[in-house]
Amino acid sequence: ALALFATAVVAIAGAVGARALLALTVTGVVLVRFGIPALLSGASPLVVAGGIALVVGVSSVVITEGFNRRATATILGIGGSLAAVALISILLDRLLAFTPFAGDPDLVSLIPILGGNVDLRGIGLAAAMIGTLGIVDDVAATQVAAVEQIRRADVRAGTLDVGSRALAIGRSHVGAVINTLPLAYFAASLPLVVAALIAPGGLASRLSTETVAVEVVRALAGTAGVLLAMPLATASALLIGVGEE
Repeated sequence: ALALFATAVVAIAGAVGARALLALTVTGVVLVRFGIPALLSGASPLVVAGGIALVVGVSSVVITEGFNRRATATILGIGGSLAAVALISILLDRLLAFTPFAGDPDLVSLIPILGGNVDLRGIGLAAAMIGTLGIVDDVAATQVAAVEQIRRADVRAGTLDVGSRALAIGRSHVGAVINTLPLAYFAASLPLVVAALIAPGGLASRLSTETVAVEVVRALAGTAGVLLAMPLATASALLIGVGEE
């Protein structure tokens, strides 16, 4: 199945598809070889997730784009967006005072295996950062490409004009993908959400359970990251001079 998938990607997307597969391979290696062992060693999940996301984002952009202004602007947009996701996740976690298990029984089952050495609540917060990376990468790369193409199509356009046009494209793009992260988080946690909804008690109390709240927080943090990636990547592309080469 994997061979068929890789063959289809290369056949349809050519060299770009091959580079994308290489980037995906790097992502898997970084997660399995370095990310999970670091979490099991007791390192801060948010620090680990931030490092993984940044390494994966940079490597993916460099593999697909090479070393140029476009890659630099995209990386800056991704980095700023991921930092925002981490900050929002931490603030909402402190504000809502989630338990160490964040309403996830799977984390409870890990206690006998991991002991008290691992920050279980942090793992849930880290998931929001890693989960948002793919879409943030997509939005950032699209905005940088938009700036480049607008500048090349109209070399006399001023910076503000190019920026406003690129943001108009970005709004349409974000409008198309804004449901992706909430739906992805909801689908991944559907059994837990269903269990919470059918539990005894009123609808309001069931919807206010920690299980539901955690998924809402993850979706909100990830969506905020996607929204911020658009202006951040656009501003980075304008400042670096993408399209002026």
